Amino acid sequence: MGQQIHSAIRTVTTAGTPVRLSSKKIEARWCNVQALSTNTGNIYLRGIGEPGGVEIVPTQSQFFPPMGDAPHYDLKEIHLDAAVSGEGVSLLWYAGDK
Repeated sequence: MGQQIHSAIRTVTTAGTPVRLSSKKIEARWCNVQALSTNTGNIYLRGIGEPGGVEIVPTQSQFFPPMGDAPHYDLKEIHLDAAVSGEGVSLLWYAGDK
């Protein structure tokens, strides 16, 4: 198999208007989402249509660990929002098997 670890930067154009971590279906075995060090406000992660979620401060990260033997997280199903327009996160994910 080829390269299985991927990375990307995702930003929120308008604070208060969530965006998906990916515009297309990406199944990841695990994923790490880190708020950019240049952010001045917090980042919010949640599932589509889900209340609450996770709040992370600049440079802090949220790790979504492996669950079982197959890819579990669809990055299209995770919403990202920011307290400040134009801020975002760095993503790192593994899309292969074990």
